[in-house]
Amino acid sequence: MPYTIGLTEYKMLHPDTAEYPTLSQSGMLAALLQKRRFKLAGLAHRQAKRRAHQQAVRAWFGRWWTKLRGTASANSGSALSAAARNF
Repeated sequence: MPYTIGLTEYKMLHPDTAEYPTLSQSGMLAALLQKRRFKLAGLAHRQAKRRAHQQAVRAWFGRWWTKLRGTASANSGSALSAAARNF
């Protein structure tokens, strides 16, 4: 039975003629794709958090602005500044 050597051994014995494996043969393709998936998942997570935060801020600001407009229309123009100080 003939003795077979692995790719690493062959490269060590014949460095000039040894062929380099492709990305898929070396397993690097899987690692690169996995890293890309994790990056995209992290990006999607950050975007979702940012969107939720912006919605919360807009909702709060909308309530605040409605309250200011309500007090301003009920009273005079000075009530707007008074409500802004008390809020």
